[in-house]
Amino acid sequence: MTILFIDMLGVRARWHVGGRESVEKAFSRFRSIIIEAIQTRNGGRVLHGGIEADSAAIICSSAKVAVDVGRNAFRIAFRTARSPNDERIWLRGVIVPANEADPLKTERPLASDLEQIKVAEYSTALLEAISAEKSGVKGMRLLIGGGLSKKDIQRAYGLTIHGEYFCPIIRPQTLSYPSRLKGFHDILWMASGREDKWKEMQRTMFYRLKWSAANADEFIHAAVTQVLFNSWEAIFESRTTKA
Repeated sequence: MTILFIDMLGVRARWHVGGRESVEKAFSRFRSIIIEAIQTRNGGRVLHGGIEADSAAIICSSAKVAVDVGRNAFRIAFRTARSPNDERIWLRGVIVPANEADPLKTERPLASDLEQIKVAEYSTALLEAISAEKSGVKGMRLLIGGGLSKKDIQRAYGLTIHGEYFCPIIRPQTLSYPSRLKGFHDILWMASGREDKWKEMQRTMFYRLKWSAANADEFIHAAVTQVLFNSWEAIFESRTTKA
C-alpha cells in the first residue's frame, strides 16, 4: 500500500490578493483536478482518502497506482493556464508506503472535561508524506521514497522511447535535496515517449516560466520545475539520437 499526498502551492498569496473568493475558487479547482486524476487512472485501486482545503491524501493499492494518479493530477493542473491571465495551479506531491488498516486521521477529546474540543491526529504514513513535502523543496515536484524498495520504485512508472524501456524516476544532480530526503527520488511527471506530446509539454513550460516572471515566489517554482523538464529533455534526446 502507498499514500499519495498532494499539496496546492501559493494559497497564502491567494488570501492576500483575492481574499476568500479567490481561495474558495482555488479549492474548488483543486478538488476537480483530484477527481479527474482518479477517474482517468490506468487501472489499479484507489482504496480510500480525503481532501482538506488545499491538500489531498489518497491510499492506493500500489506505488504504480499512486504514481499514475499523481502524474494525472500534475498534468491536468499544468494545462489549466492557456493565457497570462488564467489561474496557474502549482502542485507538489509525495508518495510513501502506507498501511491500509491505519486511518488517515483520528480525533479524540482534548481533555476529559473538554470533550467538545477535538484533537486531530494523522497516521504515521501521512505525517511522513507531509514532512517530506514540507521539507523545503521547491517547484512542481512529485517525490517518491520513504522506505519503498528500489524495485517497487522502478516498477511504479515506465515509458518506451523508440522501443527502449526507461523508468523516468531519477535523482537529478542539478537539484539539491534536504538531508531528510535521503532515498527519495523525483518522478518526471512531464515525461512522454511521444515527441509531439513532449513538445506540447515543453511549450506549456515555456509560457508558464514566462508568465510567472512577475511574481518572485511563483518564478522560483517555475525555475525549479524547468530543471526537471531539462532532465527529461536530455534523456529523451539521448535515446532519440541512439535510436
